[in-house]
Amino acid sequence: MGMSVLLAVILVAGCSPRVTGTIDVPVGDDLATAVVEGEGKYLSVYGDAVAVSILQRDNKYPSDFSVIIKVLAVLDTRNIRGEIMPPFPFGGMQQGNMVYLYLCTPLSEKTDKLPDGTVVYKGDGYPQIVVGKRYDVTGVLQPGWQDYPFVYVPAASGFQQSSREFDKTVISEQTITFPSGEKYALQLKQTEYMKPLTPDDPGFSMYEGAYRGRFSFVTRRIDGTLIDELGINQYFGSGPFGLMGAFVLATGDYNKDGDIDFNIGAPVHDDDGEMKFALFSINRSGDLRHINARGYKEDGFIYMNAMEQTEYFREEDSDPRSIVVGVAKPEGGGYVAGEYVWTNGEYVFKK
Repeated sequence: MGMSVLLAVILVAGCSPRVTGTIDVPVGDDLATAVVEGEGKYLSVYGDAVAVSILQRDNKYPSDFSVIIKVLAVLDTRNIRGEIMPPFPFGGMQQGNMVYLYLCTPLSEKTDKLPDGTVVYKGDGYPQIVVGKRYDVTGVLQPGWQDYPFVYVPAASGFQQSSREFDKTVISEQTITFPSGEKYALQLKQTEYMKPLTPDDPGFSMYEGAYRGRFSFVTRRIDGTLIDELGINQYFGSGPFGLMGAFVLATGDYNKDGDIDFNIGAPVHDDDGEMKFALFSINRSGDLRHINARGYKEDGFIYMNAMEQTEYFREEDSDPRSIVVGVAKPEGGGYVAGEYVWTNGEYVFKK
């Protein structure tokens, strides 16, 4: 809505939007002035020394960290707080993770207020900066950052209006990086929406209460180019199913074949403590495939006691390609140890 209102104002006013007032922006600290004479370094918020050459745009510290952010707040002329948008720069991140930016080139100390109440921050070389909008950021990542990435943006050119359209059907996204350097965005995407079941509906499960419908895994290059898409409902009985919520996929080379594997899990029943996992894999070209499992139940899933699940499947020391599990006894009354052994391109269950 903000962009359409802003466009309308531009059309009416001509070259620039009509401004109804200005607001003072707090002046942020100039880190370069805090440098101890002769040392050439600034002590960062993490206690680490940051070379002043970063602040002076020295090529010794290249701007090699890129991220898409949604601006949450302009704290002052030097500091911005944002939410990281897909594709995520680190494994384990998901939508909602924050980032803090330090602008080596400061914003203006005055900002404009438009007729609709929108506050537009500005500065030499910067685009119009509006809270809630998305921007491409390139800068230098603070060494030793904790909790949230802290990024130095050496020049205004490193903060620009994002040209990438954000896909609201993407539930979860993770950056996958191979040891050989290939890097892809792995997305879990909802391709067909169905209204989630409520506690009053037959078949309701708290584990399927957030998303319901049809889903696919998608791989893209970091620039957004589509590589492959694999529908996953066919591995969950073909019909619609539900998910508990957005999540970051656990990844690892489970079978040690050089590809990166990942899983998506669901409880067998709400109250029996058993989970089933469908396994998938990405090769170095970004292509997706499903990994079959059999021998315990013939439906393609790996089963394990929910109490034993971890972020990554545990590996058997004697065979690092095997997945050690505890599964329910067929006759009931507890669990029995077993393992899924990598055999001829699939996992086969053995006690």
